[in-house]
This record gives sequence, C-alpha cells and structure tokens, in this order.
Amino acid sequence: HDRNLTFEETDERRWREWRERVGEEKVPYPALSPVGDGRFDLSGGFAGYLAAFVVVAGARGAMLGQGLVLLLGLLALVRYLRPRLFRDAPRLVVAMVGLSGLLPATLHLWPQVLQTGTVLVLLALLYGGESRAGSPPNVYGGEPNRRWFEAARWIAVGTLCALLVASGPWFIGLLIPIGMALRNQRPAGFSWGGGVVAWIAVLWVSQAVRWIDRLQSSLADIDGSLLLWSTVDLTVGRHVGILFYFAPLLWVVFCGRERGRVGLALGLALSLGLLLAVDPYHFAGAPWAVGARGFLPLYVALWFFVDRPPRRWQWIPVAGIAVAALWPTWLSLMQPVAESGGRPLRAPSYAAPWLPWETTQIDLAAASAVQTSGIEVRILDLGAWPSADGGLEILGNTWADLLLVSEAPVGGFRLEVVEDGGADLEIRGGSLRQSVYRPDGSVGFLVEVDAPRRAHPLPQRPGVRYFHPVAVRLSAAPKRPIAATIGGVELAPEGEGDE
Repeated sequence: HDRNLTFEETDERRWREWRERVGEEKVPYPALSPVGDGRFDLSGGFAGYLAAFVVVAGARGAMLGQGLVLLLGLLALVRYLRPRLFRDAPRLVVAMVGLSGLLPATLHLWPQVLQTGTVLVLLALLYGGESRAGSPPNVYGGEPNRRWFEAARWIAVGTLCALLVASGPWFIGLLIPIGMALRNQRPAGFSWGGGVVAWIAVLWVSQAVRWIDRLQSSLADIDGSLLLWSTVDLTVGRHVGILFYFAPLLWVVFCGRERGRVGLALGLALSLGLLLAVDPYHFAGAPWAVGARGFLPLYVALWFFVDRPPRRWQWIPVAGIAVAALWPTWLSLMQPVAESGGRPLRAPSYAAPWLPWETTQIDLAAASAVQTSGIEVRILDLGAWPSADGGLEILGNTWADLLLVSEAPVGGFRLEVVEDGGADLEIRGGSLRQSVYRPDGSVGFLVEVDAPRRAHPLPQRPGVRYFHPVAVRLSAAPKRPIAATIGGVELAPEGEGDE
C-alpha cells in the first residue's frame, strides 16, 4: 500500500510488477482501494482508516483495525442491551456471534465486517441515550448539562452514517431512524442534527456518481421474477440463506418489541430493498464466503429491537438450525477451503438436497463451471470438479450435484466415462435413456433431464437462462476420481419446459 487513497494506473502497474516478482502465493492481501476492481472495495474514509494499520503492520494490521471496530461495536451492543436483558446481555451477544455466519466472517478481511462494527457503534450512539425502565432516578434534582455530549454524539452519528452511505447506497436507509430521532430533540439538538445531515450529503457526493450509475445498470437488468428468485435465494438458499446462517434472528422475532423502532424498521426495509436492487447477484461474495455477506450489517442492526431475554425453549430452534447449517464451517474455521477439488465446504450434505440452489448468484461460492456443447455445467458440491482438459472428474460412488444452464430448455445429454467408471449410473433430476458400451471399455450414458427448475435472466447476459439441476452417481466405480465428459446436448422439443 502506498499510503494514499487513490489507486491509479501507475499504482496498478507497480502492484502487478511486485506481485510477479514475489510470486502470487506471497501476496498477503490485495491492495486497499476505494474502487470496485476486485480489491478491498471501500470508500475513502474506511480505506484511510485501515491504511494507517497497513503502514504499521501490513496485512495483519488491516485485520487488527477491522477487529477493533467490530469489538467496539459488540461492546456497544452489550452496553445497550444490558438495561433490558441484565446479565443475559453478554451471553446473548456471544451466542449471536457464535451461532451465525458472523463468527467465520471475522476471520477474513471483508468490507462488510468493518461496516458491521460501524453500524453497531452508530445505532448504540443513536439509541443509547434513551431512558430505560431500569435506570435509577436522579434523586439530586435536575439533569446535568449534556449539551456538549449531545453535540459530540450527533457529530459521531453523522460521520459514521456518512462513511456507511459512501461505502454502499443501501445504507441510505439509516437516514430514516436518524431523522425520526431528531424529531424529539430540543432546538440545539435539532440544529446539530441539521449539520449532521449536511455533513452526510457532503461526504456522499464523492461516491454518488458511481453508485447512481451502478444502480441504473442493475435496475435495467431486473424484472419482477428475478427479484422474487433473488429474495428466495437470500432467505433459504443452500449456501447463502439468512434463515440458516443467521438463525439468532428468531430471537429478534421472539423477544423483539417495537418500542419506538418504527424508523429503524423502515430504514432496514429500505436498505434491504436497495441491497437486492443494486447487488442482487453477489450475496455469496468471495469463494470462501459464509452466508450472505452483504446481510451482516443489517443482521446486527436488527438486534436493537430485542427488549427481553429469550426463554429456555426459544434457544432450542436457534441452536438446532445453527448447528445443522454451520457445523461444516465450524470444523474448518481456519481452513475454509476443502482439499478435495480445491473448493470450500458448504452446506451440510444431509441438508443440501432439500434446499434450493441460488441460481441468481453468478459467483456462487461452491460452484465451478465447465462450458460444453453450448451450455454451462455448474458443479455445486465436492462430488466433482473440472479437469485440466475441460472435462469433469467425478468421485466414484458419490453423488455429484450439477446445474445445467442454457439459453433454451435442455432435453438430454451424453455422459462419457472411462473404462474404470463402471456400467451403473444413478440419476436425480432426470432418467437414464440408454447405455452404450464401447470396445475400449468406456461407457456412454444417454441421460434425459427433467423440465427446468427455473427460468430467469442473468446479469450482463442477454435473454433468459434455463436451469436444470441434475445429480449423478457412478455407483459401480471405485471411490476415486473418474474422468468424464458431457456432450451431445439435446434441446427439449418446442414448447416443452417453457414457463
């Protein structure tokens, strides 16, 4: 990092030369940059904060800076919840982190983790000054002069909100609870609040053009059906479903009360809507992402609705869902990428067949892809992986989940396996039409696939795409990689598979 906040062409060239000189494996982290080009995408304020730590301690310094903000935010949340939950507050915050995707997220240098800590501090400052039922009365008469404290509080709220809005347009929703909190302020507080709003507007101007262009391009690709599928994927998708990776949200439902949080509810609804509109295809994020990364800041904001501790029976469904969804992740916290095929451990194998694939995710965490016969074959688990020659390697006697993506409904395809692949093929999502045995010992399986599960557009690709989930298993093959290829793709007859 060159100690400034701009990343220009000269910086790009110098960074590439350094990476080639020291080797790709020795590059600890991408360069910090306020532009969205595959590096650590942050607004100037956040990048400047982490730059100070990077200059002092390199990549470890960036992780330290991110961790300090998150720790401060969690302590602020404990302090906010303590008058309502008393001794249960620290325990509940620990459970909120450990039983959700927030725990593995803290092990990575992600903008969303830094934003999560910032949201916690902002909302604790915004709501922390409220009178609470457990507060002792002021028996000495009169309130102390809090003018300077209120001024500092509102300046901090405005600065943090400005940093968040500059880093992502969906954080505009935070202006709603801030504005509603200003309604009950005295004239002095209201004047400070007006200055805060102006401060937010000034800091956001630098990012406004980029976010407006991005919003316009995203909205141009969205229709109602795609938004619906994106919402389904975000909620119950096997890799990014917030119901599974953020199970403590059930406690918010069980133990939350409105208590003047209408503004926060409206703001979070707006933020989630903008998140779906601006970035509907990348909830999974990086290849080692756990859950919906973009949802992390909204997840912690919902905890400001909690008003009483959960009962004992209310721990059971949360713990059950969290254990079922996160068990593979807990076993590989420090090594999130699986050895087999070089791809990460994702949804538990016992739950994955019952959960929908996130077809709206173009960078799906567990998916590798092979292009063949005009279609894209996505590999959705660790039962198969791409081979160096453009084909597949399927683990023998193991189910391999595949997703066929095509411009027209697919009727069938031919799966070619080498001689040691065996003569038995089991199929889900289709049926075996014919087996062709060749003199060299290889076998060609003609597979007929079911109708497409979904049909919707993909970003920056014209037209509708059809999605066929298919799982195959070479049940007679030894449990080792078996070379295979997919070809001979047949389209479904006209009119079949159309929605």
